[in-house]
Order: sequence, then structure tokens, then C-alpha cells
Amino acid sequence: MFVRRALRQYASQLDVRSESSYSLAAEVFTRRGAVAIAALLLIPLAGLAARRRWAAYVVGGSLAVFALTLVPFVFPIFSDLVSVSQSRRLAGFLPLAFAFAGGLGVLARLLGPFVLPLALVAGIAGDDPVAVVRRFVEEHLAEDLDLARLARACGLGTRQLGEVFHARTGRTPMAYVRERRVANAAELLLTGAVPIEDVAERTGFVNRHHFSRIFARLVGCGPATYRRTRRPVSDRAASLTPGPAVLRPRAGRTSS
Repeated sequence: MFVRRALRQYASQLDVRSESSYSLAAEVFTRRGAVAIAALLLIPLAGLAARRRWAAYVVGGSLAVFALTLVPFVFPIFSDLVSVSQSRRLAGFLPLAFAFAGGLGVLARLLGPFVLPLALVAGIAGDDPVAVVRRFVEEHLAEDLDLARLARACGLGTRQLGEVFHARTGRTPMAYVRERRVANAAELLLTGAVPIEDVAERTGFVNRHHFSRIFARLVGCGPATYRRTRRPVSDRAASLTPGPAVLRPRAGRTSS
């Protein structure tokens, strides 16, 4: 009875043969946009990098997910253990971020100078999620930005975006948002005319207290002190963000 109800409820996501033989519909894996489709196509290339850890993760993880979701006599058993509602979510555990980044690396080694033109023709380079997120952040910096909104902007899931963005930049998407907000706030502070409350509002911070706390954490002093003393720019800040760099050098990993 429960199985029959679940099969009716999730009919658009399942390929049903009978109540004891059904699997996840293959199109579920392609509903996340062009980047996800490209990542699926790049999964086989992980076999050419068998000695790399990411390749073992991509091949092993993908085979496990496909076996559990696409084999008609396996998926019902798995669904009985965790419910159909939960088993259908397994598609989200495909290591697409690693497949995309690693597969492009393998493709670049195979095709050399031809990979960029091919990527442009295929539309992959135009859908680079890191570049999309960076542009989106610059265009909406004063607005309420969270990981879910950034993920929607580039067509990835939140976890996949976090993995790709961190692998490419060394920090999380939200850490990047905070750094860009602080960099823009520093520019406004150096004009000496905009009230600190207005600087906080224009750069997307909740209030002056939130702005001062984040600014002090990244720069090393509060906004008022920074405006008064015009602290020097650090070399590390210049490598993190375009434009005037204000972030102080930090030991260890980037703040997130």
C-alpha cells in the first residue's frame, strides 16, 4: 500500500514496471542544467586517471549511485530500506563536481590547445560556475545573498557549488561574498563622506554591528579606525579580489 502510494506520488521521477520492479528515471540526472550534463559526459574520462584519488572517487561513487538507482531489482530493495522518498534523492550524491573539474583536466591533457575552442563550441566554458558566481556576486552585492541563491544562479546544487568553488579558489562561495563586500566597503570608507551605517547597507551587511565584526575579522581593525588611519594594503588581499585590496594576511585557511 505504501509502495503503491509512493510510486504514484513520484511517478514523474521513476521508471515503473511493477510494484516490485522500478528504478529512478534516467532524466532525473540531467535536470540540473548544462554543467551537470557536461559532468555526466566527462565521468568516463576518470578511468584515464585511475591513479588519482579524485578519479577513484568519481568512478566508484558514480557506479554505486547508478547501480542503486538504475537497476530495477536493486532500487526497490534499497527503497524498502530507506523509503522511496529518500532513495530518489540518491541522484544528488553523484560526484559531478569532481567529474567536471577532473574530466576537463584529463581532456586538456588529451587535446592540448584544442580543448578551449571545443569547450566554447560545446558551451561549457560559457557556463563556468565560478565565473558565473563571481559575476552574480558583483551585480547583486548589496542584496541578500546565500549559498542557495548562488547555486541557482550557476545551475549547480549547493554542495556541488561549494566543492567546485573551493577547489578553484581555495575558499567557500560565502567567504568570497564577505571578502568582496569588505573590499567594496573599504572603497566607500576611504571617500570619508559616506556614514558607516550607509556603507554597511550599500555593501549587503545586515547592520553596522554585523559589518564592523566582519570588517574587523578580515582587515584587522574596525571601519571607523580604518577610515581614520587608512591602513596599508596587504599583498594577499591583492591576490584575492580585483580592485583596491584591504584584507589583512591570515595564517591557515581562509575564513568562511
